Amino acid sequence: MSVEIAFHINGAKLNSIPFLKCCDDATKLLLVTFLQPRVFIPSECVVKEGERGSVMHIIQRGALEVTCSQVEGPIRILSSGDFFGASCLLESTTNRATVTAVDYCDCFTLDKEDFNEVIDGSPAAQTMRVNLANSIMESQASNKRAFQNISRYPKCT
Repeated sequence: MSVEIAFHINGAKLNSIPFLKCCDDATKLLLVTFLQPRVFIPSECVVKEGERGSVMHIIQRGALEVTCSQVEGPIRILSSGDFFGASCLLESTTNRATVTAVDYCDCFTLDKEDFNEVIDGSPAAQTMRVNLANSIMESQASNKRAFQNISRYPKCT
């Protein structure tokens, strides 16, 4: 019963993640059981650039600022429904940016081992991995364009 309640409350967050849309409800139900709630206070560092990424974060409430040593100022503000760190679900990765809480933030985390445990039993496992890899490549291309634009057109101070 508690799993069904958790799915009712948090299932929509999984449905908003593009690479999980191919999951059947049973797989999503299992994934919800592995989501770990986290709360971050204003100015708290959620992930630090250069450190090993270990979990994907799904933002339930609040705002997070993304910064990078290559660019002055914030790159992006993440908010409810956004997610980051998905690349660590496929392979060991290094964080490419620092993410800091702007205000009080409620997030859910999912680590690679739990993700693989759940999807390895799913009929859509290969499709999910391909969708995840495509999502990561699209995100990296978007980030590259953003860096180029910021470099080309720096903010006025």
